[in-house]
Amino acid sequence: MTAVQQCKQKLLQKHEGGKRYSVDWVLNDWHEEKAKIRWHDTDLIIATSGKSDIVLAFAGTTSAADALTNLQTLEPASHSGLFNQKAVTNSTNSTVEGNIHRGFLNAYARVVRGKIRKINKNHSRSTSTKSLHDYFNKCIIQQHAPQSNSTAIATIKQNKSNNVIMKLVNKRKKRHDKKKDIMRKRNKNVCRSHENRLMDILRDVTTNSLQSGQTVHLVGHSLAGALATIHALDIVMNHVDTPIDRLHLWTFGAPEVADSLFFESAGTRSPRLRAFFSDDARFHRYVTQSEKNCATDTVASITSKSLNRRVVRRLGGVRGNVIHTIDPSFLLCNVSGAELHELGTYLSGLSLLSPKHTLSTDFSSQMKSWLGEKKGEEVEA
Repeated sequence: MTAVQQCKQKLLQKHEGGKRYSVDWVLNDWHEEKAKIRWHDTDLIIATSGKSDIVLAFAGTTSAADALTNLQTLEPASHSGLFNQKAVTNSTNSTVEGNIHRGFLNAYARVVRGKIRKINKNHSRSTSTKSLHDYFNKCIIQQHAPQSNSTAIATIKQNKSNNVIMKLVNKRKKRHDKKKDIMRKRNKNVCRSHENRLMDILRDVTTNSLQSGQTVHLVGHSLAGALATIHALDIVMNHVDTPIDRLHLWTFGAPEVADSLFFESAGTRSPRLRAFFSDDARFHRYVTQSEKNCATDTVASITSKSLNRRVVRRLGGVRGNVIHTIDPSFLLCNVSGAELHELGTYLSGLSLLSPKHTLSTDFSSQMKSWLGEKKGEEVEA
């Protein structure tokens, strides 16, 4: 590291106590295996701030598959078995009762196909992301390995008398292989995963980070906040040997993920889950509120408004009330209606809430404008 780089790093560390995060990994387009209809399209980025902090930031609704995820209803938590593992149970009754949102749960637990993209090539391999590095490298090697001929081509090769067909097949195969080589060179930093569940990859990253003493931030706006909540539930309930004192959950305009019976039952079986969701130093839930008419972001309560009606609850088999576990911290703003749910509105509200740590990024001017970043801001996000 040069003297100039050392100087710059010291300035960044001292600058209003803010932290600078670099995006190291992008995991996108995660969906189910062999599905005729894509019910999910889970995306997230993994960013780090030195060796102290790591952020798993999920992406919100951007596709038709994401919309299908949102539109699904609740189902009994016992159906998936995710929260009925032996590690969860402290009593003779091994079943976690209540209902959980089917779409949010499956977008986290059932997606097995997707892309892993390495963004920061100079990022040093840390303990927290070692499993991701190893899997990525293995996947890249498999992608770049020479491809064997198909059964059809092998069969044709055995039939020596059919030379005309063989020539056509070989010519077509050469063109196909050439295109594949070009694509491999372009996508040498992209792994197309077909084996591991996204849930298992995220579990490894989060548990390794917490066990190594890092602070882990699970972040999401709207649908992404619901996915971050499901991941937090999984880590707290199913990984009892992993310390969670440095685990933080940040949601912005996130809808409800489960009903009251689920949280009561899960809290009984996992006392540290109850402690986590009641700790406002680790669980941060934000909702925008209009100064014009005192209305709040409707998406933050859309699940309960849809499913807490008596007739709908009976049709969906929901026995408890669909709820959030804690009251939100309100972010006041001068907009109303659908604008209350926009990401830029939340970012502007956070900047007002913490004026010493206003938003600052290295993004393009168009992206800065979309995020609501003001010109002349210098504090690191």
